[in-house]
Amino acid sequence: MAHFACHGIANTRDPPLSQLKLYDWKTAPLDVRILSQHPYTGLQFVYLSACESGVTKAPRFEEESVHISAAFQAAGVPYAVATLWSIEDRSTVDIATSFYSRLAEGSEIDFSRSAEALHYAVMQARNRGIDPLLWASFVHFGA
Repeated sequence: MAHFACHGIANTRDPPLSQLKLYDWKTAPLDVRILSQHPYTGLQFVYLSACESGVTKAPRFEEESVHISAAFQAAGVPYAVATLWSIEDRSTVDIATSFYSRLAEGSEIDFSRSAEALHYAVMQARNRGIDPLLWASFVHFGA
């Protein structure tokens, strides 16, 4: 499992250049091209708490899934949580906490339950009256 809590950018001109902005992003960008070229054997789940990590913003690719989450899936990661637009730090912590609490129920973590755990987490945020722009951005990709 991997959890990224960082900035993310969907490139509006060239979607394969969409990236997670890690500390060394200027010299070693972690973009769609790099992610999709390396198999992630054994990695079953990735949580992308990063803006625009599940969206393609380039008009000529609007019907294609060329984004950070899709790159992880192309590299063999079966389940991913990503976002469709900019997100706010405080609400992302609350959603991640609810998500992982739900996912950890039972004797062991089962990533095949990650879609249900995300649904639970965003419904918790919704039921608390949190602005939909802060929770509706989260999406699940995978089986």
